[in-house]
Amino acid sequence: AILRQHITYLLSVNKHVLVNGVTGVGKSAAIAYVLNDVLKSEDPTAVWQSCGMSFSAQTSSVNLQEFMEANLTKKKNTLLGAAPGKRCIILVDDANMPEPEKYGASPPLELLRQMLQRGASPNGESEGGFFDRKKKDIYKDVR
Repeated sequence: AILRQHITYLLSVNKHVLVNGVTGVGKSAAIAYVLNDVLKSEDPTAVWQSCGMSFSAQTSSVNLQEFMEANLTKKKNTLLGAAPGKRCIILVDDANMPEPEKYGASPPLELLRQMLQRGASPNGESEGGFFDRKKKDIYKDVR
């Protein structure tokens, strides 16, 4: 119950939420409760929309970026975000699963960090985002 209250409060004040813990303590169940019962994200008339992705050992940064681009609304040429009049929650489950590369980095986690980091764009003004994979000089803000 306390975890659900914390998640709800942090979302209400526009904060990113990272929930971690050992296997089997109910993290996913608490988040599902908040999304479905508190925020009513499945209701088309609700203010919140949600989408979720479970990472696996084979998850790549390309998979994550394609998922984000498919589930966020294109607001401008270089701006992605929630649908008009909505707020968006993106759930990433099992973030510890992607296999680290040869040098120990995990590209999906690096891309996720970049999308969450304020001032991550080349001009230092965005909420976070990523570069277009086809047009390398285009940075897409995620808000």
